Amino acid sequence: MLSDRERQRLRDVERRILADDPDFARSFETSAEELGRSPLDGLGLQIFLVCGALVSGLLLVTGSVSGALGFAAATVAIWWAWRYSVACPRRS
Repeated sequence: MLSDRERQRLRDVERRILADDPDFARSFETSAEELGRSPLDGLGLQIFLVCGALVSGLLLVTGSVSGALGFAAATVAIWWAWRYSVACPRRS
């Protein structure tokens, strides 16, 4: 953990870098946004949603209405959490 004085010095250094070379600082922002993303992220989500729908449908067909609703609700909750985590970048 940084002390308050160290944080202030870090902010001063960041401000100086932004003032001296804004393109240099922007290149790090772009790289950080792309970090951790893979082309399979969208495909994995689609497969997850289809599997969730199939399991919910199977539970409904077998007569477990509460199980189907619970599984569908869990699938939607996980999908919503994934969308929210992608839309809101993490802050350090």
